[in-house]
Amino acid sequence: MTDDYIAGMSARTKKLSLPNFFSGFDSTSDESVLPLNTAKRIYNFDYSSGALTEGWGIGQSGITSENVTYVWQFRRYDSVSGCEIKTLMYSCSDGSVYAAMPHGFSRLYGVNFSSAPQAVNYRLYGEDVILMFSQLDGMFVWNGIDPPYKVESAPDVTSFTMHYERMFVSTGGEKNTVWFSDDLDPTNWNLSLSDGGFIQLVDEFGSVNRVLSFAGYVYALRDRGISRITAYGSQKDFSVVNLFVSSGRIYGASAAVCGDTLMFLADDGLYRFDGLSARKVASAICGALKSSPSARGAYYDGKYFVAARFEETDGDSVDSESNNGFLVYDPKTGAVSLTRGIGLKELCPIDGALMAVDGNGRAGFIEKNGEIYGVPLEKSWVSGSLDFGTDGIKTVKEFSVDASVPFRLTVSSERGGKTFSVLPKKGLTTVRVNASGKKICFAITCKSSKARIARPFIKLGY
Repeated sequence: MTDDYIAGMSARTKKLSLPNFFSGFDSTSDESVLPLNTAKRIYNFDYSSGALTEGWGIGQSGITSENVTYVWQFRRYDSVSGCEIKTLMYSCSDGSVYAAMPHGFSRLYGVNFSSAPQAVNYRLYGEDVILMFSQLDGMFVWNGIDPPYKVESAPDVTSFTMHYERMFVSTGGEKNTVWFSDDLDPTNWNLSLSDGGFIQLVDEFGSVNRVLSFAGYVYALRDRGISRITAYGSQKDFSVVNLFVSSGRIYGASAAVCGDTLMFLADDGLYRFDGLSARKVASAICGALKSSPSARGAYYDGKYFVAARFEETDGDSVDSESNNGFLVYDPKTGAVSLTRGIGLKELCPIDGALMAVDGNGRAGFIEKNGEIYGVPLEKSWVSGSLDFGTDGIKTVKEFSVDASVPFRLTVSSERGGKTFSVLPKKGLTTVRVNASGKKICFAITCKSSKARIARPFIKLGY
């Protein structure tokens, strides 16, 4: 590009700095009121270090199938070898289930799931087993050696939690009942005071969409609130109390226990629940959220991950209900990272890792690698519409930054815009801009997997 930088003879100049990116972004406020250090949009960058670095993406796994519906891990103690065996398992859209064996993945016959299943490890009568179930296909039990068998009496499970050696589940149908198994036997669903039973929740809170064991209680996440079930000891002592009424619909599958807090997504934002009350957090992301009935949540590496639906660009009207990105929230610091450009159907925690299944049926590991299966994600930081405290014409003369990767800089105003391809230099890299306007917007875009962009400086003329 031709260097058309012109030094004004009488213009006053001012040098402004953005010392760090800790302030993140604000998608809720009008872009004309945002300060320089707060962006209106950041995606596929992580800014928790104060610099713009690569955000979260998806890495390759050992699962080569491209019609995966869910992934889980079976852990069992092998008395012959005297060690724990961890077996990675997954289901496919044709209903088949596969388990990792020494020679590769082998199909597990006797089990078929027409929808994405759920699974949990359990020690049943002294033997480690994996319990697998879906709403349409029922519950199956496998010990890793013998053929799996079906539990004919199990309800049509939509979600589950283990609590004081009982399994509590939400079900299909009327969706206002929480069922529980016999004590010490999640395969016994016979109805009696000494076996299993159910609790009906008939009130204005709506359907039971998710059950979770948290802080000594079972919590039922419902359409418009949360109910707490006291469930230990005799069935006769079980009780229910309603604790939280939501102003919006709660997406039950988004909920996850994150240490000492429970996180979930509702259609009006992100919430954290302490066992008694809920409060909205990360309000900056509310403007980017769309209706997300397919949201999925999980806890991994001290952070809350939630796959959801976000606006593609400002002002877009997105009608699809499919997820198109995921959010990472740190409950300790409040830091947020937004990854867009991949639709995840499931989040699958396994030992020491978090796996995800995308809309194309591929399964991979969630990693902070800035890419999707080896393809770099486009990363973007966009400022608000800045007037720098005056309604007069301003001229951006120079833009300097400490960068380690190539990026594109776009400077725009009501008069138009200019885009520069920037190659980093040792120390500060300076771009001579010479773009004018009353309100000015800056955009940084990077297409490298790895990234580091820090401490921008702007030389402004009045």
